[in-house]
Amino acid sequence: MTPQDEAMLALADEELGQLDTRGGIILELSASVAVVLIGQLQLVLRHPANRGPSAEIVRDIAHQIEVHLGATPALRWLIARGWDPSYDVPAGEGHHAMG
Repeated sequence: MTPQDEAMLALADEELGQLDTRGGIILELSASVAVVLIGQLQLVLRHPANRGPSAEIVRDIAHQIEVHLGATPALRWLIARGWDPSYDVPAGEGHHAMG
């Protein structure tokens, strides 16, 4: 890592600290985008080397989205299958509801 990289990482850490003291970041997503996002998060969390604190943060975010979308029966059903590896299909196969 170069000295410039180290300086930028230190600055990024400082900036995150400043932003964290101001409160959270609010994202507004359409339901369709939220479904795509939770699917991608579920996929990322399947990687066997994706462990540790950052994976737990991602899992928490996915579950927060799930709470908002899970109020409807069909979406609750769909999201639950995203957590279950027995429903995995090879790339290029399966239903493409999002176009």
